[in-house]
Amino acid sequence: MSKVPKRYTQLPFALDILESSKLTLLNPASWDDRNDAAFLDSYRAGIGAKSIYALCLTMASAAYHHWKIYAESDSGVCIHLAEAPLRSWASRNDIEMFEVCYFSLAKARSATVQKVDLPRLKRHVFEDESELRMIYKSADPQDFTRSFKFPLEAIVEIELNPWLPESVFESIRSIISRIDGCKNIPVTQSHMLTNVEWRNLLTRVP
Repeated sequence: MSKVPKRYTQLPFALDILESSKLTLLNPASWDDRNDAAFLDSYRAGIGAKSIYALCLTMASAAYHHWKIYAESDSGVCIHLAEAPLRSWASRNDIEMFEVCYFSLAKARSATVQKVDLPRLKRHVFEDESELRMIYKSADPQDFTRSFKFPLEAIVEIELNPWLPESVFESIRSIISRIDGCKNIPVTQSHMLTNVEWRNLLTRVP
C-alpha cells in the first residue's frame, strides 16, 4: 500500500467527520504522551498563543499495532487522505502540517533546539509512527477541541478493521454510502489477519 496520510480512529469519530464534514484537532493536554504535551504547551507559551490544538496522522504502512492501539481493535477505522488536497485545506485554515523529527536521548543531550522546533520533536521510540502532525494556534482561550470544515473529497478511502464480521462490515459500508458526499468513497476492510495471498504460501510447502 502506498504511503499516504492516514488517520486511525474509532467508528463514532469517523462517522462524525463524514456526517459533519468537519475535522477536529485536539488539546494536546489530553494526550497519553506527556512529553509531547509538555513540548507543545511550551511552544504555545513561547509564541504567546492562548491555545493550541493538534492532530496526529501517520505516513507509515499499515501495522498490527495501528489497529490494536490507535484504532482500538474492532471499533477501528483508518481514513486514507489525499496529501495535496489535505495540505491545501490546512493552509487555507492556518493549520501547520509537517513531518515529525525523532531524536534519541543521546542526540537530545547535545542538540540545540529553537522554539520553532518544539512541535516537530519526538523521542525515537515512537519513530515507527512516521507521524504527520497538524497544529493550530489561537489567541482564544484553550478549549478541548477545535473543528474545521473539511472537504470530503480529500478522503480517498475508508478502511475498516480486520476483526469485523463480514455482515457487520457490509452494514457499516451501506451506512457510510448513504451519508451526503460519501457515496463514491471506497469503503474497504483490512485483511491483515486473513490474507489469502499470504496463506497461499502453504500450497508451496513440500
